[in-house]
Amino acid sequence: MPCPARRPMRCVPPGRDAGAKATVKTHLTHLYAKLGVNDRAAAVAVAYDRGILG
Repeated sequence: MPCPARRPMRCVPPGRDAGAKATVKTHLTHLYAKLGVNDRAAAVAVAYDRGILG
């Protein structure tokens, strides 16, 4: 996954949603689609499994 696609993951603190910022929501939606997941928790788990985070 390209570096710009990783940035939204850093914008979403644990236990919080993306807030009202439409841009962040759009990036997260695209990120979820790339990872094949539907929510933040699943995205984080897949990112760790693939070595994208951590």
